[in-house]
Amino acid sequence: MKRYLICLLMALSGTVASPFIYAAPPPGVASTAHESRFIVVWKNATAKTKATANRTFQVNSEKPLKHLDSIGVYEKSSGQSLKDAMAAMQAVDGVEAVYPDNHIEPFQLPNDPSFDELWGLSQSNDVDINAPLAWDSSTGSDTVYVGVIDTGVDVSHEDLAANIWTNPGEIAGNGIDDDGNGWVDDVHGVDTLNYDGTPEDDVGHGTHVAGTIAAVGNNDIGVAGVTWNTKIIPCKFMDEFGGYDSGAIACLDYMLTLKADKGLDIIATNNSWGSYSFSQPLYDAIQSHANNGILFIAAAGNDAVNNNQYSSYPASYSNANIIAVASHGRTGELSSFSNYGSGVVDIAAPGEDIYSTVPDDQYAYYSGTSMATPHVTGAIALLRAMYPDSTALGLRSLLLNAGVDRTDFSGQTDYGRLRLANNDGSGAIACGTDILISRIEPLNAHTDVSIGTSVLVRFSSSRCGEAGSPVVLHSSNGETLTLTDDGEGADAVANDGIFSIYIHVDWSGSREFVPEGDEEETFNLNGLVQPVVTQVSYRWETPVSTTALALTDDSYAAIPLDFDLQSPNGTITTLYASSNGLVFGSNDVTRAYQNLQMPFDSSEEFYSPFWADLTPSTGTEYRYGVVGSAPSRKLVVEFSNVYFYGVYTGDATVTFQVVFSEDSPVVYFNYQDVTVDSYRSGGATVAVGYQHDGYGETWSRNSATLSDNMSLMVAVPGVIDTAPEIYSVETSGIARVGYPVTVTLDVPATNPDGTVLEVDMGDGSGYRAYSSDTPFTYTYSEAGVYTLVGRVTYESSYSMASTSLSILALSDLEMALIDEARNTAMEDILAAPDEYGLITQAEAEQSQTDAVAAAETATAAATLTAVTSNPQDYGLISQADAEANSAAAAAEAAAAARQAILDDPEAVGLTTIVNTSDEIGALAAGTHLVGASTDITNLASFFGDVRFVWVFQDGVFKGWSPDADLLTRLQNSGYGVLTSISAGQGFWVSK
Repeated sequence: MKRYLICLLMALSGTVASPFIYAAPPPGVASTAHESRFIVVWKNATAKTKATANRTFQVNSEKPLKHLDSIGVYEKSSGQSLKDAMAAMQAVDGVEAVYPDNHIEPFQLPNDPSFDELWGLSQSNDVDINAPLAWDSSTGSDTVYVGVIDTGVDVSHEDLAANIWTNPGEIAGNGIDDDGNGWVDDVHGVDTLNYDGTPEDDVGHGTHVAGTIAAVGNNDIGVAGVTWNTKIIPCKFMDEFGGYDSGAIACLDYMLTLKADKGLDIIATNNSWGSYSFSQPLYDAIQSHANNGILFIAAAGNDAVNNNQYSSYPASYSNANIIAVASHGRTGELSSFSNYGSGVVDIAAPGEDIYSTVPDDQYAYYSGTSMATPHVTGAIALLRAMYPDSTALGLRSLLLNAGVDRTDFSGQTDYGRLRLANNDGSGAIACGTDILISRIEPLNAHTDVSIGTSVLVRFSSSRCGEAGSPVVLHSSNGETLTLTDDGEGADAVANDGIFSIYIHVDWSGSREFVPEGDEEETFNLNGLVQPVVTQVSYRWETPVSTTALALTDDSYAAIPLDFDLQSPNGTITTLYASSNGLVFGSNDVTRAYQNLQMPFDSSEEFYSPFWADLTPSTGTEYRYGVVGSAPSRKLVVEFSNVYFYGVYTGDATVTFQVVFSEDSPVVYFNYQDVTVDSYRSGGATVAVGYQHDGYGETWSRNSATLSDNMSLMVAVPGVIDTAPEIYSVETSGIARVGYPVTVTLDVPATNPDGTVLEVDMGDGSGYRAYSSDTPFTYTYSEAGVYTLVGRVTYESSYSMASTSLSILALSDLEMALIDEARNTAMEDILAAPDEYGLITQAEAEQSQTDAVAAAETATAAATLTAVTSNPQDYGLISQADAEANSAAAAAEAAAAARQAILDDPEAVGLTTIVNTSDEIGALAAGTHLVGASTDITNLASFFGDVRFVWVFQDGVFKGWSPDADLLTRLQNSGYGVLTSISAGQGFWVSK
């Protein structure tokens, strides 16, 4: 079941949430979705496909999206449940995924009017962004635009009106879409909640945000924004009751249209809203902004939680254009209400008791990360005016690298708190020409790391926002490491000024790393012995018998233990399994459906092979069983044919297991089938890892790192995997009934002495001993597709590998014909006519020449005149007559040879000569050797009712069958596939 959390930041918080991927909302927070509307993301959708869906479902009458046209909003049919409608739409051809249209609700934090106005821009203790110092360089530009996606904006406010964008192509109030952009009278932006061109603010939140960004400066009225004259483009998608995913996405589409079609320099959008549910459509919409140079400034959330554990979206999305903003107060400390989290929250900004504009020419104090976010948006707009040639990512890097007090915000934000300018004239607004280097990860100068793990190290190296020189680290063991900014491996985004590398910790104790150019950023990694997750060879376990676990959606059940289990963290005496793909040692897990970063706030022992919002449906089984005998038993907990919540198609299930041992402190995660027909494939929406007593490891989270026939091991380095390795199972020979197949196991020479090798041929005969010194051959008696399994065992541990083999079912005659490799054909007859009692034209001409020579010798005494005058008297003919006669004779001989074959093909080994497919159809059941009198290029049309067609071409056998299954077996058995037959070629037909 879904629990949608709406986290409202200051006055409001928005959400866009997915029905299938869930992060953790803080306890007590819930959310809802529209009762009849849902969102569809199409893949390769044609107009016809969409039209088909539109006839099946009532299409919402709201405005279509212009640039985000792969996203659609639909209404369910009357009498249909929302769940059924979404499941039915998921099955429509061309649909990538279906999502609910999630709701957003307002939430107000208390106001305190006793604080000084605009302290966030400047105050005496210098815990501010130092805006006045930045204004000495620039106060902004009216050619720079920012979008405020919120509750709307009071466009006539006395301190905002001059900075509200006016659409030059629209005539106000005439009820016409003058500029043809799909919106009527969008003079100052749009309202996607009510789908009209009047984004008026009836709540106050959006107007407050807009004032912090760009209230008119130096006008003797009210307040001043971070930038004085940047143009604000309002887009309303929430009111006092909230809004929906579809409205937020439509706002992003509108902003993208203005930039792509009208050329407005929209550098950023302000997004002071969020939820705890992942939304693929929103992620995709934000990515489209990234692709078009628009930054997405997002509030981190107002629930005082770590976003690494409770992902607040959209701030926690991985899009490179996002800046996630926390809130700090007047003393420079993180606000008590603010969400935080290194690696996911970028920077803090003033967010407590912020004084700004509200509707009807009024002003008020609001608090929240909603109020911190526009400080960053305004700062980006100011930097855009100062550095118009910089890229969006360059400006992002410039602003973040200028952050201050990073140590004070360690573990809370990556870049400390926002600072536009410093008292010495340095800072983002006056970046200079020097390359600045700063460490982003690890956050602390000293970090304890489990031996065997890899640590992500990230440094910023930039010159005025643009990428600087590569970062070079010198290790205390003499090693030199170069970090890269190429978007590959450890580096997330190319050319963004963030240089990255993974450092694999394989040492015990502390090792120092010193960056060239800035020794103050030196750090140490201290290797400790802790369990780690590593990939090992595949080792699926099959208990002789199993017991079912009575699990329903979002439930867990105890597994009775007849013996204690050993784990990397000690002895396990109680064990529970959750329907959502995890196993744990106590029953206090209250967030079983949640996908969290590990370790989270619990001291229990917790194993997560496939942590996602899973649910049972048709064919699902949760079972446990025992393999082996005491004292080396293994407990297997298997999750078979489990569905992702909300998706119940047959190809959407996963099968995996967790294996514990009685005598070995090792836990295995085995994955038999984790491939599904959607973006969820390969674990893209799950968390994999473990935790215990405050320590743990997230091997992957929401990343497609898993594959079929794969295993992971949780173990302490040194207590290594004792199972021997096997790489693959390979076969050779003739894949046909009655013919021997040779099997080879590819195993490393490093396997322990005494390792036992076995092969299961997949036909029910069980495992057979295998020796790498003696070829292993096997002959199948029946056709079929077999799964061959190779197993290597050492003591109580083993590993397996497998392959599939198709054994063809051919008649004795078919096999005999193939083995004889005969290729009697018309072209062969013509190439060697003497074998059939024929001669070639050249031989006929030579015979005539020999006859003339003999005649000349016999009549040597005759006069030349007599001979040439009457050659016929001497048994001779003239040269011209001879050439004509020889050509005619050759043609006659060739024609006779061809006719002889056509008249009696059986005399030369052929059943018949065929000209049409009807003649093939007339052949009796059996196998026939026939010849082609014409080119045959369309095999399906010519051989529609045959079983097999065979030829011997280019030294190999090639075949074809109209039966798809037989053709697949043919291909899997190593034979060539026949595509055409040439005139004069012989071939076999089996009917």
